[in-house]
Amino acid sequence: MGLTWLVGSTAYVKAHGIDNLIGVYNLELSGYGNIVAIWPVAEKVEGSPALNNLRQTLQERGYAYGEAGELPFFNSDHAPFRKAGFKGAFSLSLIPSRDEEAIRKFAEARSSKIKIMVGAWLRKLGKEPDFPLLFQRYHSPEDKSIYLEERALELMSNVIYYAVTNLDSRVPYLTQTQGRGSAGRWL
Repeated sequence: MGLTWLVGSTAYVKAHGIDNLIGVYNLELSGYGNIVAIWPVAEKVEGSPALNNLRQTLQERGYAYGEAGELPFFNSDHAPFRKAGFKGAFSLSLIPSRDEEAIRKFAEARSSKIKIMVGAWLRKLGKEPDFPLLFQRYHSPEDKSIYLEERALELMSNVIYYAVTNLDSRVPYLTQTQGRGSAGRWL
């Protein structure tokens, strides 16, 4: 999948580059669910201060979380940063614990992209698609604010708040060379 739809993040990377970044935590599918999903996590990004900080923050706060690799049918605003060579860019989503296994299987299936495309047509025919509700609504006419959960929004707000403030205190470069918080851009 190309980066065609990632207009804002692509423009940001083009205008500002990646040299002064510490971490990028992009929110995607974050208004419904109770388990934080970090993606894409792969061997090539292990050791990233942004990833290590996020894991540590989630563990310290006692938040349930999981990690996923590249999703073959799904892209998000972390992608332009990764394409430019920045390993500290991640998307964060929330998934409902009751759907965790179904979402994991769906994300790993090669046919998932086709199912998402066909899902819109099935809904028009009055039939329910056979994949997790989280993906059924995503960027569809059913992607409405009535499905947002206040608890989920509060959870993700807390995750971002603690991850960013912890990253600020944990990255030695910030405190040793330019003062707390002044060296990098926060997204």
